[in-house]
Amino acid sequence: MLWTPHNEFSWKLNNWGATLTGAAMGDVITAHASTAHTKGTAVSIFAGAAVIADVYEVHLVFNTPSVAATRFFADLLVDPAGGTSWSVLIANIAINTPSFAMNGAQYYFPIYIKAGSSIGMQVSCSTANINVRAMVSISGKPSRPDLVQAGSVVETIGAVTATTVGTAFTSGAGTVGSYSGALGTTVRDCWFWQLGILIDDASQTANAYVIELAAGDETNKHVIGNGFLHTEPSTTETAGKSPFPLDGMPYHRVPKGASLYVRSAHNGTVDSNTSAVAYGVA
Repeated sequence: MLWTPHNEFSWKLNNWGATLTGAAMGDVITAHASTAHTKGTAVSIFAGAAVIADVYEVHLVFNTPSVAATRFFADLLVDPAGGTSWSVLIANIAINTPSFAMNGAQYYFPIYIKAGSSIGMQVSCSTANINVRAMVSISGKPSRPDLVQAGSVVETIGAVTATTVGTAFTSGAGTVGSYSGALGTTVRDCWFWQLGILIDDASQTANAYVIELAAGDETNKHVIGNGFLHTEPSTTETAGKSPFPLDGMPYHRVPKGASLYVRSAHNGTVDSNTSAVAYGVA
């Protein structure tokens, strides 16, 4: 009897390139040349002719900024007509001093992009004219199309674009701290979650943050992602983050109008000005 996987994608496309090092993989995306916290010129990553199948998964890895201790917001861009008349598909993806050696800042989105669309990216940074490398992988042609769930919209909740930070929270030493004030409120029914961390501290310490994302209101909350990891190996201003929490894939249905909250534990000397941004797929 032939074993059939639950589902698999037989078509994939990436922009990694042939030299598999942090200094070479992916495309260089540069923030605005003269103004901090402002998006720079959009970069085309995949031409429409290369996207030969409908896309159902997008995996992003950011690494190797040109200057340490910098924070970025990235927009994933699409043009369904295959040109460069860009619209924002995912806004303000948080990137904090990503290191290739620490697996970079990783995100995964089950999001639909139709075949023939071009895909691009633009970034802003806490300092003008800084670049970061963006690795993008997309997947299509599922073996079980009937089992695929892919969203059409991603909500970004908690981003403060004027200063390239998220919504502040206070971490607990070794044990989870209290929930912060709400990052914001969902405007759609969302069912899959990602979390980004930004730290406004020029001397980040060797540390690891274990972060919980919850939804509800001030008195009633339920966890929708337990154990998102943000890790910093040393004071060299490098960090990495996993796209998935320790309790598994973050598929959790959250209704329109719910507020989002985070709380965290840290395993070293806490950094100053930690903040979070959440992303809900709808």
